[in-house]
Amino acid sequence: MEEDDQEKARRESHARLVALKVASVEAQARATAEGYSSEAWAPWRAAAGAYQAALTEHAAAFGLNRYEVERAVNEEVLHPEPNE
Repeated sequence: MEEDDQEKARRESHARLVALKVASVEAQARATAEGYSSEAWAPWRAAAGAYQAALTEHAAAFGLNRYEVERAVNEEVLHPEPNE
């Protein structure tokens, strides 16, 4: 794979991670808006699991430190920079 192709694939994979993290955060907000029930929290668990699996796959595919990738995605989703 050419470097440009690999960088494009990395960016696309990163964007997928961000989308999965956003979906997980949104599912968490819905799940915790009311009291606990296994059925209500199932979508959150599924979304979080999909994000974690994709995170592991992304780090392995691009030779990155999984912790650092997760930190960067969390920062991007949970603590975005204000628009200047």
